[in-house]
Amino acid sequence: SGKCVQPVGAVTDGVALGLYSSCGGHQFSFTTGGSLQHVGSKKCVNTKTGVSEQFKRLALFLKHYQ
Repeated sequence: SGKCVQPVGAVTDGVALGLYSSCGGHQFSFTTGGSLQHVGSKKCVNTKTGVSEQFKRLALFLKHYQ
């Protein structure tokens, strides 16, 4: 599709992720545990509630897990 995922605003806990035509320098990779992680901040991608519910709009957010 030629789209990239990047934070919508500053990279902080709870920032939403959006689809853009440009990656804007943001990169993601998978951790050894299988989580999708923002390379620059080390924050992992999750749903806002932490649960994915079938047939509901999925919104993804960054969160730092310690």
